[in-house]
Amino acid sequence: MSPDKATYSAFISYSHALDGKLAPTLQREIERFAKPWFRMRMLRVFRDNASLSAQPDLWSAIERALSRSDWLILMASPEAARSPWVNQEVSWWLANRSPDRLLIVLTSGEFSWNQERGDVADAASTALPPALHGALDAEPRWVDLRWLHEADQVDRSNPRLRECVADIVATIREIPKDLLVGEHIRQHRRTIRLAWSAASALALLLVLSVIGFSVAVVQRNEAVNQARIATARQLAASAAANLGTRIDLAQLLAVEAYRMERGPQTRSALFQSVTASPNLVRTLPIGVPVTAIAGSADARVAVAGTETGRAVRWDLASNTVSEITVGGAPVVDVAISADGGKVIATDGSTTLLWDAAGNRRPVPAADVNVKQVAISPSGKLAATLAYQETASYDPDRTDATLTLVDGQTGKQVNHTPTSYWAELALVDDDTITAMNGGGLWRHLSTDALATTGAPSDTRERVPAGHFVAGYSATAEYFAYMKYQNVVAHHNITYDHDEVDLAAGTGYFGASMPISRPELLRISDRGTYVAAAGGGSLYAARLIWNAGGDLPDPIHLSGQGRAEALAFLGDGPELVSAAEGALTLWNLAQASPLSVRPRADLPSSPNAGGIPQIAVTADGTRVAVTNDAGQDWNADWVAGPAIHDFSGPELTTTRLDPEYRYRVPLWSPDGGRLLLFTNGGAADLLENGRVTAQWPARGEATIIGAQFSADGSRVVLADEVGGLQIRDAASGEVRTSTPSVLAGNSRAFADHSAVNGAAETAALVALDQSVSGPVVVIDAKSGTSHELPGDPAVSVTFSNDNLFVQHEDDSLDVWDVTGTTKRRTITGNIGYADALTVIPHTGLLARLRGDGTAVISDLESGDVLGSIRLPPMTRSSVTDPWSVTTLTATRNTGELITATSGGQLVYWRLTEDAWLDVACEAAGRDLTPADWRRVAASDPPADLRCRR
Repeated sequence: MSPDKATYSAFISYSHALDGKLAPTLQREIERFAKPWFRMRMLRVFRDNASLSAQPDLWSAIERALSRSDWLILMASPEAARSPWVNQEVSWWLANRSPDRLLIVLTSGEFSWNQERGDVADAASTALPPALHGALDAEPRWVDLRWLHEADQVDRSNPRLRECVADIVATIREIPKDLLVGEHIRQHRRTIRLAWSAASALALLLVLSVIGFSVAVVQRNEAVNQARIATARQLAASAAANLGTRIDLAQLLAVEAYRMERGPQTRSALFQSVTASPNLVRTLPIGVPVTAIAGSADARVAVAGTETGRAVRWDLASNTVSEITVGGAPVVDVAISADGGKVIATDGSTTLLWDAAGNRRPVPAADVNVKQVAISPSGKLAATLAYQETASYDPDRTDATLTLVDGQTGKQVNHTPTSYWAELALVDDDTITAMNGGGLWRHLSTDALATTGAPSDTRERVPAGHFVAGYSATAEYFAYMKYQNVVAHHNITYDHDEVDLAAGTGYFGASMPISRPELLRISDRGTYVAAAGGGSLYAARLIWNAGGDLPDPIHLSGQGRAEALAFLGDGPELVSAAEGALTLWNLAQASPLSVRPRADLPSSPNAGGIPQIAVTADGTRVAVTNDAGQDWNADWVAGPAIHDFSGPELTTTRLDPEYRYRVPLWSPDGGRLLLFTNGGAADLLENGRVTAQWPARGEATIIGAQFSADGSRVVLADEVGGLQIRDAASGEVRTSTPSVLAGNSRAFADHSAVNGAAETAALVALDQSVSGPVVVIDAKSGTSHELPGDPAVSVTFSNDNLFVQHEDDSLDVWDVTGTTKRRTITGNIGYADALTVIPHTGLLARLRGDGTAVISDLESGDVLGSIRLPPMTRSSVTDPWSVTTLTATRNTGELITATSGGQLVYWRLTEDAWLDVACEAAGRDLTPADWRRVAASDPPADLRCRR
């Protein structure tokens, strides 16, 4: 029988808004009550959502269903009473069927019958639709289901629901309720017995199959997991092995290893891949050897010539690449205008001018053996120098040809015979400078290509024997390197009598630990020099050396044997080529993990302490105080200050010098800065201005301060171990504890800590010594105790732990109350006193005596790697790391290092930051070939670094 001709035992009318979830349950329980196990249902109940197919005329379909139903079940509620559909269904029933076949199920609201009137009580019956008012001659049958909206189980297992369903089914089937319930119980028991019989028969088979399947699945999953871990560790080990020569590959392998398995080994590999070469900015893979490089003076563009005859233009600002084919032979030289807009490149027989818009024009040359090209800073003029390979410098020879061309059209402007020159530069639109391998030079005018001024052809500037020569792109500076020393000369103001090496008066240069140099380049105005050889690359500032030790150069590691070098103007940016890739370096960059501006800090006197640092929770503002006075190397008094890092540029607000001895503390919202001095006296500053003051209580020097977790209290610790708990709003002292340090023992700010919830203070008690016992004080009770063990030098807290560092570099880990010692992390690598925990990272930073911050895992103590801090530049302190402090932002996962007479630097120490840095620096994605060279398994389908 088709659904349209079916007969329904009942029709459910209800409000979808209220009973949309209850109606399906009620329909199912009515249909299945007291049914034999082999039947699908005993009754058939119509419910619109379950029984109607898509109908163009909905009311006609509902009307047909009503006409084929024996009973109308009204799920009464205030929502149903307001529903026009429910009212229409009830109206149809009253008009076409008997009211005696109406059954009310009350789900919400009230139903009341007025016995005197023999009708519905209008005001009290909020659950009935208007059609029922005045339409009934006798009180209808009804069931109360209002409790069900508060029941935990809306199914047959609820006994109250079974009772209500039995009332409804007994009425519809016209069977006494007790007989119907008995039949329901019998059928249920029969079904259970049959189910248990079938279940018992299947149980054994199921158990056996599940056990077998589970064992197989566990073994398979374990094998897959072990293979994944092994592959990840293999990738991590290969990443570490490639750090010195292929850092781009090392970074990509480390990223994949960490994504496969986030364990100590892979995290360490990832961290080391982004810290191994701090000056690395970005790598651009080219795929073929590079034969020449030039960089624009504005440091925005680099151009490279390749062995395959291509010229590649790298826009460093947008990290985009364009290229042209110069000819069929390797490119021998390239040059670029100051703004990077014009490029000239040659392969010896073909020379092209190429602009940023993509236009290229051939450059005619008087000779096909072009070896040198140049272009003026404006791009207005370009030049070529052609000669035979056998040419050698002789000022009287004229077997080379110098050609001047128009930088826009490429047409020849002039040419002249000349001698061999090893370097050619257009200093400006009026002057060409040419140099030979011995550093001798001539200036020629561009209008007549004639020599101007006195040429430096009268005296050699280079030593006898093996050396390597280098030039600046402007040919303004010449240098040679021998015996690991670089000696530089200025080609315009150079006076031969100025430098007499034999007399030991000194020289302008640098020191490089390269025994066999191969390449040497100088920045445009002689600020920096770079040298490569033996697979090593170094760079340094050129300084005047009068016989003392030269500063250590910067080791630019991770790129293998350099093929070409070029500075970008006179700034710290350098481009090198190696292993088929270009690499951008920034000699002034502390680390790619340091992206915020750096703040200069005042110097500290020899007897002074470390900077006192307070940072807002979001990390945007840092308050710095210490006992520094005037910085004699600056024009301003470098005392206490607030440094704001919220914008692209650093802004600094200088505070009154009287605050230089005070302990700073930011309010939890970062709106107020509290500056504490002796006895807990404090000034409260908002926007750099004092808005309130707290009185002192006693004379002891405050060495630590912290807000409570809810921000309502401030806990102050003083130098003799006393605590004050003050109201954060008024500064009123709520409680205080007496000092706990005996005799002459004192605690200092850099040897003490208050935990983040202001519940516990830990102090190193010093008595004319650099170490002492640790005293732990409970801020609530005021009780204290001394930790057992060797003397300590510093302490710090994490959320759950107290860390105590000893003189032998071991680190004890206690619970935050200092009552249970959890473990000891051994170490003997020359740590200084400073240490801190970086919240939300699981990392601990410890300062070494060589100026590196060692980053370790909090749980295991395993070292991930280290970062080198910028050196002190303005102080007479002999040990800069004794006046360096470490702290961390509360919410952003950044370490902050601050050195008196040096700089305050932010370091990003989250894995997400490391992944970003690695992918940015690598400049490409891992290839399937890269993967197969390292791992035995097939590579993943997606090897993108950024995903």
